[in-house]
Amino acid sequence: MRQNRRGPEEVAFEDDVHGSTHDPANANAVAWHEVKSELLRQGLKRLSPEHREVIVLHEIEGLAYREIAGVTGVPMGTVMSRLTRARGKLQAELLTVAGKG
Repeated sequence: MRQNRRGPEEVAFEDDVHGSTHDPANANAVAWHEVKSELLRQGLKRLSPEHREVIVLHEIEGLAYREIAGVTGVPMGTVMSRLTRARGKLQAELLTVAGKG
């Protein structure tokens, strides 16, 4: 009888059939990215147009100081000081928007 007894039937594991297509880590990452993007938009809205302009041109568009000076029509030294001030103001605004300031 022992020789005739069958063992447990092996079933191949297939992700499509048995697995879940929902990836909670990916969903959390997407949600966090959306939250950060919205906070950044709100923080940028709170800056003066001059500060918002240099932040966007340098940090988002990737323009160099000289290129920003050409686009905005202000001296390169002004671009550098404006960018420094804009970064500080944006940081403060982000803390305020996030409720930590």
